Amino acid sequence: MAKLIFDMPWLLCIALGFCLAAVSPAVLVPSVMILHRANYGTKKGIPTCLIAASSFDDIIAITVFGIMVTLAFENVNAGKSNLSGITPEDTPTIGETIARNLLEIFSGLLYGFLLGFAMVFLNYIKMDDKTKVWIKAGIMMSLAIFSPILAHITEFPEAKYIGIIFFGYACNITWMTNR
Repeated sequence: MAKLIFDMPWLLCIALGFCLAAVSPAVLVPSVMILHRANYGTKKGIPTCLIAASSFDDIIAITVFGIMVTLAFENVNAGKSNLSGITPEDTPTIGETIARNLLEIFSGLLYGFLLGFAMVFLNYIKMDDKTKVWIKAGIMMSLAIFSPILAHITEFPEAKYIGIIFFGYACNITWMTNR
């Protein structure tokens, strides 16, 4: 419809489709929690499965959106200039662009998991729980703010979103044992 109504390029139409296809956690999670409290599907784990599936659906939507937008802008040589020394002949092929985006995504995933599981040392610090929670929150906020900066410095812009998501997930798994 975006092609028909707005006459957008096909790559941006696909990106828009994946943007609209992402599941909103603000809608899904409260609805599923209502079903969970009413014990609908809890024996088979359906509410938990729906929440997990929506998270992975969002990751896929973000990934494909990023790939399509990158392809669309590289297709028109956006950001390229003669002053930078990059000529239109230096633009990567579609396969190289997709491979680069996949590398960025997997590096963000690896970064998030490694950094999150490295936080296990906080389980062994001997102090009261209130102070430990504030230390964990401060470290998480600092690293979540630093991740986009690191992604910009390393020129892996797609890695920041996946890295932050999986950093939080790995911290949750790591710190869950400290209850």
